[in-house]
Amino acid sequence: MELRTPAPKRKPGALPGSNNGGGAKPGSTRPAGSGRAAGTQNKITLTAKAAIAEFVDGNAHRLAGWLDQVANGRLMLDKDGNQVYDSQGNVVYEIRPNPEKAFNLFQSVVEYHVPKLARSEISGPNGGAIETSVVDLKGLSDNELTQIQTLLSKATPTE
Repeated sequence: MELRTPAPKRKPGALPGSNNGGGAKPGSTRPAGSGRAAGTQNKITLTAKAAIAEFVDGNAHRLAGWLDQVANGRLMLDKDGNQVYDSQGNVVYEIRPNPEKAFNLFQSVVEYHVPKLARSEISGPNGGAIETSVVDLKGLSDNELTQIQTLLSKATPTE
């Protein structure tokens, strides 16, 4: 018979398994600057991302082979290692070729290291259209074009 020691008494409001004595009391406010900064990921998210990145980095050398198997399929072989054919003489696959699936798998892996960029829209004043104009330089002489080129080379680009 195994004797168990009683669980330690918790402070009121503490959750089972917690070691913080219950944290903030209902109705209380946290001091300014306490807690995680806005946009900072919690420990579990950071740990999960690190684990996924480590797995992907550790298996990157195998990824090409896996994707090739999905894209090209895997041939069925008999017990002697020879290719298997059906009654019409067609090759029999253990895994059918699926290049589209291989591409989708590749995209899903890449997203962990290169996140999708947000779509952004560029507009003119007050959300309106951006005004553009076309300048026809065909009627200018070589001397006039050289003057324009000289002036433009002196202009400082704005950032």
